[in-house]
This record gives sequence, C-alpha cells and structure tokens, in this order.
Amino acid sequence: LRTRALALRPEIAQADSEIARAGTLVDLALKEYKPDITVAATYTRVGLRSDPAGIASPPPDNGKDVFAISASINLPIKRGKLRAGVDEAEEGRTTAAEGRRSVVTDIDRSLGELSERITLTFRQLRLFERVLGLQADQSLRSAQAAYASGSLSSLDLLDAERVLLDVRTATERARADYAIAIARLEGVVGEPLSVSGGLQP
Repeated sequence: LRTRALALRPEIAQADSEIARAGTLVDLALKEYKPDITVAATYTRVGLRSDPAGIASPPPDNGKDVFAISASINLPIKRGKLRAGVDEAEEGRTTAAEGRRSVVTDIDRSLGELSERITLTFRQLRLFERVLGLQADQSLRSAQAAYASGSLSSLDLLDAERVLLDVRTATERARADYAIAIARLEGVVGEPLSVSGGLQP
C-alpha cells in the first residue's frame, strides 16, 4: 500500500517536481560563477562597383566579401550576489525536500493508524456476526419458547429482544466504521482497493 501511495498520490508527484525544479535552479545559479564568453562571426557580401565612377576609379578590395570574427568575455565579479543566488536556490531545494518528507511521513502515519483500525474493526465485526449475533438470536428464541410455555415473564422476553437489538445495532456500527476506515485508506493510497485483496468483509 505504501508503494502504491507513493506512486499515485499527486502530492508526491508535485513534491518531486518541485525538487527537480529547485535542483535545476541550483545548477543555473552555480553556472553564474563561470565567465560568459561570446563569439560572433559576420559575413558581408560586397558587389563590384558597376557605376561609371566605380569603374573609372575602383575602391580598394572592390568586390571582395568581408568576413569578421569578434569575441567578448564577461567575468563574474560580484561574488556576494552570486552566492546569494546559490543560497536561495539551495534553500528552495531543501524546502521542497522537506515538503516531500512531510507528505511521506503523513502517508506512513495514516497507513499505520488505518491498518490497525481496520484490523480491529474487522475482528469486532466478525465477532458480532459470527458469535454475539448468533448467541443473541438463540437467546431470544429460547426466551420466546419459554414465554410461550409460561415459564418466562414478558419483561424477560423484552430484555432478550433488547439484547438482540443492541447486538444488531453494534454490528451495523462496526460495519459502518469498517467501511469508513476502508474509504479513508483508499484516500491515503490514492485509488480504490480491490475487494479480492481481502480488505472487504
């Protein structure tokens, strides 16, 4: 269930996305320490002068294309500002990781509590259905037979009926508590749980 919850819960996916994003921001902040080098190349095509003045007295390098290369370097001098950027990015990554740990802790705690509650409620439900309910029903039948024969008072018969009603009420309450616990467990896992998995009565 824990593996399925970690794979399906949208909070985990969101936390993982935040961690990845924060890691990218840290990498980008660290790259700011490296100098920026810019290299540019230009190419200009120069046509021949075809006008009379150009033909009579052509300029130097007439018709020769121009190719030029330029370079510049930007040195990271403001180290304090760069360090602040890295610290901020690392703090974001730490916060994202803590958020994920918080979600995982909440999932673990909920799974532990609900697993224990489901087991206990299931045992109570089976006890009511298979033992106490049958005993209360048999007791009422015996009381009815005794009342019909005149060996039991009406108050004793009513008392047997009240016991059966209490047992049936407790059975339905346990059934409802079990269904609620299953629904909460499905919410923690993030998907419906299979009936064939033994999680339903």
